[in-house]
Amino acid sequence: MNKTGEKPIFLEYYMSSFEESFPIGISMKLDQTWHNLRKTSTDYGDTVRVVSILPVDVADKLLSAKEIQFSFSSRDNTSTYTLSSSNTDSLKSLLKDLKEKLDSQARLTITNH
Repeated sequence: MNKTGEKPIFLEYYMSSFEESFPIGISMKLDQTWHNLRKTSTDYGDTVRVVSILPVDVADKLLSAKEIQFSFSSRDNTSTYTLSSSNTDSLKSLLKDLKEKLDSQARLTITNH
């Protein structure tokens, strides 16, 4: 139950392969600071789909970050990916648009009659 009215943002990652072991940890580096992201689900098929929640404070920091890296860890190894400047700009633009849409939505109020 969401009593704060906060509108969570989720990030989905798609990987064509992830060695032989399952991804168990996700981190995002914004400039020089690493942030651990809480994984909410993992789906396995032709690609591995991992979903994590993006906390509000990290989302705000992402909007002003100059460099963004993602790190996926398993029991066996860690793979780190740096976003290109165009991918960084694209992610920031998508996040900004999403936050504006979420902020403009009225809160749902449930009343008993």
